[in-house]
Amino acid sequence: MRLKSLRLRASAAICAFFLAMAALPSRGGPSEITIVQDSKPSATILLLTTSKNKVGEFAASELSRYIQLISGGALPVVNRTVSVPTRRLSSALLILTDPNVETELANPVLLIGLFRRLDESVSSMPDDGFILKTLGSDILLAGANDRGTLYAVYRFLETLGVRFYAPEFCFYQDNAEKAPRESTITVAPMSIAEEPSYRYRALDMGECDSCTTSTVTAVVDWMAKNRMNFVAFNIDPSEGLGLDGWDQFRDELTPELQKRGIILEVGEDDVYNRFLPEGVYGAAHPDWFPGPKDPVEGCGTEPPANIFHITDPEALNTLIANGKQYLANRPEINIFSIWPPDGAKWAASDIEQIGSIPDAPAYALIPFQDELKGSIPVSGLSYSCYNDPPSAQYMYDSATTIKFAFYNRSYQTPIFDTSDQTNVYYAGLIPEWRKAGFKGPAFIYEYYTKYSWHSLPFSPVQLIGLEVPYYSSFASGMSHYDEPATWVTYELIHLELAQLMWNKSTDLNSWLQSYLNDRFGPAAGEMALYFKDVELAGRNLFNSAAGDYGNLTAVRNARGRFMDAKDDLARAQSSTTAAVPLFLIGLLMKNIDFAIADTNISYYTLLGDQSEADAAKSLTEQMVDSYRFDGIILQDYYSISRYDSTVTWTGLLPWVHQQYARGFAQSCQDGR
Repeated sequence: MRLKSLRLRASAAICAFFLAMAALPSRGGPSEITIVQDSKPSATILLLTTSKNKVGEFAASELSRYIQLISGGALPVVNRTVSVPTRRLSSALLILTDPNVETELANPVLLIGLFRRLDESVSSMPDDGFILKTLGSDILLAGANDRGTLYAVYRFLETLGVRFYAPEFCFYQDNAEKAPRESTITVAPMSIAEEPSYRYRALDMGECDSCTTSTVTAVVDWMAKNRMNFVAFNIDPSEGLGLDGWDQFRDELTPELQKRGIILEVGEDDVYNRFLPEGVYGAAHPDWFPGPKDPVEGCGTEPPANIFHITDPEALNTLIANGKQYLANRPEINIFSIWPPDGAKWAASDIEQIGSIPDAPAYALIPFQDELKGSIPVSGLSYSCYNDPPSAQYMYDSATTIKFAFYNRSYQTPIFDTSDQTNVYYAGLIPEWRKAGFKGPAFIYEYYTKYSWHSLPFSPVQLIGLEVPYYSSFASGMSHYDEPATWVTYELIHLELAQLMWNKSTDLNSWLQSYLNDRFGPAAGEMALYFKDVELAGRNLFNSAAGDYGNLTAVRNARGRFMDAKDDLARAQSSTTAAVPLFLIGLLMKNIDFAIADTNISYYTLLGDQSEADAAKSLTEQMVDSYRFDGIILQDYYSISRYDSTVTWTGLLPWVHQQYARGFAQSCQDGR
């Protein structure tokens, strides 16, 4: 009788849903579904999979874990493997309220029929799309792929009031997420179907100065909760100093990525020097490397070159062989990026032989890709002196992703604003590449948390709201930088980008108001003014990567906006007595004091008041030293060079990485 009842319930409800995707006919179920009653579970999580499935298992465990966090009662998980061919689906979850469900679902015929219906419902969805639907007194969570099923879990938890604001870094002091505390959990009828606006929604950790194993793991966890699916690492972020970007994380992080289904890209700026270091090959093959005084061409004109003779066949083949071995030893890598080093300078003789600077990166990448024989996709880069498309002879094929990095753009106006000629140039690049014959995926590599902003609280909320939908018309992927050390400062930016990359049609004003209300409560109005003022401050300053720091009007206006933002924060502090908003506002107050001191350096220098400028430098240095582990300031070359012009990037970088490895570990130990 129980099996018959379940079969009839499932058939009536599921057929109605999957055939019509409309309101289900009543089958006597309650208007609200109770899944936990007085901290005791009254439902079971059924995990259906076609085979052993890491992501599906993780999705079920996350659902049970958060339900227990909310209510004190963890829903039991029943795992059933179904041998059935599918078009898309390999995992799905059902929250079933029948107390005898484990016995009743022993029938394989019923499960196969159910799984086929689920597969039909998501077969037309793009990757990562999902459905979330109440079926009478049961709840369905299913994705077009396994990531989609995991995203359905997190979306369901959001309907229960859970919020995933930030990675759970120690400096957040347990304020990175919010979950209600309710002994009874009831679920209202729902019908949600979502799919992403961007195929690839990425964070780039390639240059991450404050990345440690623990902070990177926390970031990856946050990414999945906010429906981001792609992470990029550099092989060596120090460009030859031996910091081993990906390798220092791979043992611990690989299983964390795999159980969330996150795509891993590795490579980036130092591929050439990692696989063909002059220190290893120079003595035996001096002809492979340009001399210290040989003429150069590229992103600089002063010798020496920083790239080997790519036109030497033996040298290029050695680079490729070493790269293939690297990838063979790291099967977890999903995509390989083959870029020239930052500030690329080729031997002038190589450029003369190849034809042009934009052709040079392709000259090395294409044979590398050919040798990989489709085993792993590759990505190239449009950047700096090789922004423009290569010639037809060296055009990349349709399997190659190109990342477009608009490094020196202005943030005073949107990228598509015709009043700024630099932005006009950048906005026209992808159309120019298409006209030249590029047919592969385009990936926007943005700088919305730019290092050269030296941790100023520039949060271009409105600018991003205009640009992300615009980029989606010609790009399938988008990424931006991540630094744990400034996550509190840029929390809103990280969240906004994740939201808009997932749904470009998001009503930004409504979404922003919801965030402010959730995060800051009665202080939401004052915080809205704060974010407006810091955006206007930054848009006064950053007409280029370096900023308009020689312009007294721009600096004065930015300084005034930062002072207004401090007043906004002071009023926000007076508007609430809640612990979490006061904690966050207190951190942002420290950051705005830093921003004013930092801006005063330029302000008083331009006024010719060296005494006040020196005092501002001293105060800025004190703040950077004091707040570097609080989530609001990154102590790196860009922040330090504001008050100490003698520092160099290469001389400072190993120390920066080491201090964050030690400092974050100590702050976690201290309970910060």
